[in-house]
Amino acid sequence: MRTNKNTLLLLLAMTASLGVKADGISVNRIENPYVQPLEHEIAYQLLDLNYDNNRVGSQIHQFEYGHALNDRWLLEFEVLGQDQQGQQNQGIRVQAYEVAAKYQLTEQGEFSNDWGLQFEVEKLHDEDTWGVGVTLIGLREFGRFVATVNLGVEAEFGRDIEDEIESSLGAQLKYRVSPKFEPAVEIFRNQAGTFIGPSALGQVRFSGNRKLFWDLGWLFGINNESSEDGFAGPIIDSVPERVVKLSLEYEFY
Repeated sequence: MRTNKNTLLLLLAMTASLGVKADGISVNRIENPYVQPLEHEIAYQLLDLNYDNNRVGSQIHQFEYGHALNDRWLLEFEVLGQDQQGQQNQGIRVQAYEVAAKYQLTEQGEFSNDWGLQFEVEKLHDEDTWGVGVTLIGLREFGRFVATVNLGVEAEFGRDIEDEIESSLGAQLKYRVSPKFEPAVEIFRNQAGTFIGPSALGQVRFSGNRKLFWDLGWLFGINNESSEDGFAGPIIDSVPERVVKLSLEYEFY
């Protein structure tokens, strides 16, 4: 009975978010619910935005540092920048800052689903625009398959934005071939539309319990509409047709 109930909650979280309002695109790294004691992490993510209407694309760069305070809490600091292709000599321009704290709710394998929460505070670089949010993280293993869901809700406020509440969904189903290579399918959903596509993940181990995690995805937009700036995804003024996602995370102790 417990297994069925937890599975139902995980599926309901995925379904409920499909119709909830959110601005921006929600493509991002899929978070797992785990915190490793004494962990340090340095991460970089590139989102390459591509358009079909001859519009010049752009790139979103995310730089992150994280540190586990104990076996339950992980504190993260992030800077987000954008490189608008075609604009000479501009380079990467800082767009926003974020502080996040992830809390591991359950021990790994304690229940049929593993759970976590991530709390976030964000601030645009040159505007009085703030975002405060929480993301429910759920993970379930069955055989060689692993399903992970990130369901986020965020309140936006400030003098330069209309107060509103937004949400976003990220979901991933991966197949564990080996720790070095895991093919997956990912879906991201919010008001602007849906992105879905294949991805691949893996890890490279080094001496001293150090690891490099990599994640490469190719996401296609489905029935997407133009969007205003928002915190529910990268800060853009138009929704792309395709997004190439590359994430690298170096973990050490």
